[in-house]
Amino acid sequence: MGSKFVLVIFLAKYLSVEDIGLYGLIIATVSFSVVLLGGEIYTYSQREMLSVDKSQWFWVIQQQSIATLMLYFIVLPLQLVIFYNNWLPKSLLPIYVLLLISEHIAQEINRILITMQKQLIASIILFFRLGAWCWVVIILFLYNESYRQIDTVLWLWLTGSVMSIFIGVTFVVNELPSLSFNKVDKTWIKKGYSVAFKFFCATLCYRAIMTSDRYIIEYVGGKDMLAVYVVYVSIAMAINSVLVPTVFSFVYPKLVANYKQGKFSEYRGNLKELIKSVVIIGGGVAVLIGVFAPFVFEWTDKVILLENIHLLWLLLLMSFLYSVSMVPHYVLYAKGLDKKILYSHFFSLLFFTVGCLVAMKSTNVNIVLYSLIGSMVCLCATKAWFAFSNKLEN
Repeated sequence: MGSKFVLVIFLAKYLSVEDIGLYGLIIATVSFSVVLLGGEIYTYSQREMLSVDKSQWFWVIQQQSIATLMLYFIVLPLQLVIFYNNWLPKSLLPIYVLLLISEHIAQEINRILITMQKQLIASIILFFRLGAWCWVVIILFLYNESYRQIDTVLWLWLTGSVMSIFIGVTFVVNELPSLSFNKVDKTWIKKGYSVAFKFFCATLCYRAIMTSDRYIIEYVGGKDMLAVYVVYVSIAMAINSVLVPTVFSFVYPKLVANYKQGKFSEYRGNLKELIKSVVIIGGGVAVLIGVFAPFVFEWTDKVILLENIHLLWLLLLMSFLYSVSMVPHYVLYAKGLDKKILYSHFFSLLFFTVGCLVAMKSTNVNIVLYSLIGSMVCLCATKAWFAFSNKLEN
């Protein structure tokens, strides 16, 4: 979180408004396309790994890899649409494709390690992928003005992703008792697609919100406001970046496993721990960011970041609500109520879409942020209703 925070501040100081906005669009588009590339197959394979003996782990990973590879042949050519329509500059196509593939592979390795209960290793690898390279960018920015461009950031981002892949593969292989290859299990893959499709649609709804928001902000408020929004939202989403390695990755595998094994007393303990940790840690991070951010923005010498500080507080609220929604999300995941997750995300997207249509007519940036907050309230409420409307959780 610290690395990303410092990087965003340096980008705000040394990059042009156009480059900051472009960086935000690239991040959002890569994140959205990673979902398409992976098809959320991991949601099925993770539950499978948690329910089978360790000796079968490599078999599950192998089937997941084959299922994902089939999606690569479909999704990668479709990425050309982004550049054909000039949503991103054509000159960025090579680095974009490399980032997309490396980010997806690195993300899947991280998830496998978490499923293997190797959370500390997964968190260290996550730092190489998301944090370590940020300091190299900062050093280069300070060392020579010629490095102060978006290409420096993108190529070092790619370096971090590739490094995390090599390190992650080493640890995953060491945890696997057997590396014997098996035939393709078409039944497993078909079932994997069937289960993952619900999560895929649900995640697509969320990513649609967190990708289109940048494009809508640019449409409503212009490039200057897009740059402000990119800086603010990058900082605000640090709440979830803290909770994933410190709370979610440790608690949710135990929550799922205990529910599957009928250990409901332990399951309730995991649930209480999850709720308490999200509220205290997530809320604490939000307050700290909100209080100290104005002092940091003064250093950037960009007055526009201080003039719109109220937008940061709105985005911090949005980010905190999203983190809270992950508590009932994991409950629904443990119970196998995948359709309920899809319904919740669909209602959230619907709310956001209506709000954005109003914003685009009124050209009011605040309405876009209110729509984001409202969509997260909808996400929390519907997931909580589906997750806790029975005697066990009560």
